[in-house]
Amino acid sequence: DNAIKATSAGTAVVRATVRNGQAYGEDYHKDYTIEFYETDEISVANGSIIIFKKDENTVTITGGGLVEAKEYPMDEYITIIGTTDSNTITISEGTTANVILSNVSISSSNTPIDIETGATLNLTLLGENTLTSNTNVNAALHVPSGAKLVITDESTGSLNATSGANAA
Repeated sequence: DNAIKATSAGTAVVRATVRNGQAYGEDYHKDYTIEFYETDEISVANGSIIIFKKDENTVTITGGGLVEAKEYPMDEYITIIGTTDSNTITISEGTTANVILSNVSISSSNTPIDIETGATLNLTLLGENTLTSNTNVNAALHVPSGAKLVITDESTGSLNATSGANAA
């Protein structure tokens, strides 16, 4: 496989050898410049994600494959994708986060999504999303007293959350 994988925004130059298909033809080389752009999609497959309040209008996100923390306006939706058997998503205390889960699957011995006390998660579901806690003591989706989960009207997908025998 001669695939090129972009790990951050920037440019790459690729040299390709092109054969013209004629018996006596000559090969020639051509350089192609490819531009890579950052995306607003963050993958839980690339690391645990923490969303926390920076100020009254901004949230900061770490993890999910981001090279450095990224800031978003608090009213903007953040799209999370990916499949993992260990990473998690945390909405930190006092944070209001707008998140789109798009075909996410998290199976973890920890709590797959933890909304801390005083936090609000406005959650939009796209596609099939699955949260599984692999222990008897952790919830698949933790919403303690004082925290809030809102499934938005824009949701067109589903969420299947499975916890152990002693978890809510």
